[in-house]
This record gives sequence, C-alpha cells and structure tokens, in this order.
Amino acid sequence: MFSDLITYDELASDAMPVPALGPSARAPGLVHAMLLACVHPVMHHQNDRRLLWTCDIDRIAARLTADAWRAVARLAVEKRIAAIVAHELSHARRVWRTAIPDGALAALATTSSEPSAAYLEPGRGWRHELLDNVARLPTWRGRLQLLREVAFPSRSYMARAYGVDGARSAVLLPALYVHRLTAGAFKVLLGRK
Repeated sequence: MFSDLITYDELASDAMPVPALGPSARAPGLVHAMLLACVHPVMHHQNDRRLLWTCDIDRIAARLTADAWRAVARLAVEKRIAAIVAHELSHARRVWRTAIPDGALAALATTSSEPSAAYLEPGRGWRHELLDNVARLPTWRGRLQLLREVAFPSRSYMARAYGVDGARSAVLLPALYVHRLTAGAFKVLLGRK
C-alpha cells in the first residue's frame, strides 16, 4: 500500500542540504519529512507509541510555514494517507501541544474513507500487514516474490539478524531459515506478530 507513497524523484526535488553531514548530504524537505514521520509508526510498527517518533512530528511541525502546512494536507489527501496524518498530528498535539493550524486538520478530515486508514485499526498485527501487502500487489509474481523475501530473506540479512559471520553463516543458513520460519509461525499463532 505504501510502496509508491513518495518517489525518489519527489524526495530529490524538495531535498534540503545537511552541511553537518558533508557537502553532498541531503534530507527530505519538511513537507515530505512530515508525511514520512506520520506514516512510519503506523506502517512499520502497528501504531506503537514512542515518544521519539512523536517528538519528530512536533519538531518538524514547528518549522512548517502556512504554505508548507497546506502542502502537507494537500499531499496527504492526494496520496490517500490523510487519516493517518491527521491521527499522528492529533497525537502529537495531545503529547507535545504541537501547534497545528486548524485549517490543516480540517483539510485532512474532509476525505472519504481511504484504504490506508485500515492501518489505524486497533489490534492490527504483522500478519494483517503482510496479507494486505500481498493482496494489493498487482501481479502474482510480485506476491510470490514478497512471500519469498519474507520467508527467506537474503543471506546477509540472516547473518546480521542472527549475529553470525563469514563462512559460518553459509554453513548455518539452512538451520537459521528453519528457526526463523518456526519461530515466526509460533509468534503468528500466539498473536505476538
């Protein structure tokens, strides 16, 4: 659902320099940064509430101009994530007393139902996200590729995840995959994933 939320070209066209990291370093512009900050905890972390993520939203909001707020609302509606953005902004307002123009929240509230709003439902878990992602991919080939990548991620990922290196990872890889699949299945069955 979020795979084409913001393209590289969109990010690059509005990127800001980050001189402290080097002469070529760039970061997303404030409008795109706000959208990403709002979507991140919903998309990747089942609406987990971490103070740091809400603080990011508050800090970005403090730097937005009136025009930027209008752009945030316009893009959120256009990209069909308005409910998510409104939800995260409202949470930041409750936690940090983030200043959000009423017009921005009103613009976000004028949308009809969006498929992405399903990510705000309580009790949503990893399995719901996987099923939604598989269902929304346009081809069977894409669906099978996603399932393969989830079940059998790259050798380098497995080596990092299990803390093994070099030749040991090649030898242990089959056992690591069996462990990953078994442990993952139990987590899904027990509702922990």
